[in-house]
Amino acid sequence: MRKVFFFLLLAMAACNKVETPPESGENTTTGNSTSTSTTTGSSTGTSTGSTGTSTGSSTTSSSTAFFPAETGNFQNDMLAYVNALRTKGCKCNGVQMPLVPALKWNKLLEAASIRHAKDMSNTQTFSHTGSDGSTMSKRITDAGYKWTYLGENIAWGYPTLLSVINGWVASAGHCKNMMSANVTELGAAKVGTYWVQDFGKPQ
Repeated sequence: MRKVFFFLLLAMAACNKVETPPESGENTTTGNSTSTSTTTGSSTGTSTGSTGTSTGSSTTSSSTAFFPAETGNFQNDMLAYVNALRTKGCKCNGVQMPLVPALKWNKLLEAASIRHAKDMSNTQTFSHTGSDGSTMSKRITDAGYKWTYLGENIAWGYPTLLSVINGWVASAGHCKNMMSANVTELGAAKVGTYWVQDFGKPQ
C-alpha cells in the first residue's frame, strides 16, 4: 500500500517531506518521526522539508570547491549544486549516500515552488502548509504535474545558495530528499530569503 511519509528533522529549523499517492479507494496514512539536533557555525537560518518548524544554526558541510562556480542563473545553479551532490556523493547524518542519477529541471515543479515561496514571503510564515491551506501535493497537482512520488525542502534566512544547500545537507531529512533515488526532477524558487525545493517523479 502506498503511504504518505513525514520526516521531521530539526536542525536550523529544518524538515523534509515526501509523499506517494494512496491506492485508489484507500485512505492515506501518515507517520511522524522526529529528532532534534543543533550545531553552530557560520550559516544560520530556518529550513523545512516535512511538517513542523524549529530554529537554530548550522555549520557548512561542503566546501565551495565541491560545487561548480555559480553563473548567476538561479535554475542552472540550483540544479548544478543538487546534481553535484547526487553524482559526487555526500553524507547524510554521517551515512555515505549512494550515487544517484542527476535530476532534470521541471517547470511545473518550479511553478509550485514559486507559489509557495511567494506565499511564505508575503505572509511571513514558515510551513509546508500554505496560507490557503494547500499542501505540497495539492500545489504540485494544481500546477499540472502528474506524479508518483514527491519531496519538498523549504528554508528561511539563508542569504546564498551555498549556505542553504549546506544547511540542507547538514539535516538528514533534507539531505536524503536531495539524494533520493525515488525522484527524477526538480523545481525550486527563492523569494527574499525563503527557499523551496520541490522534487518529483512523473507518472
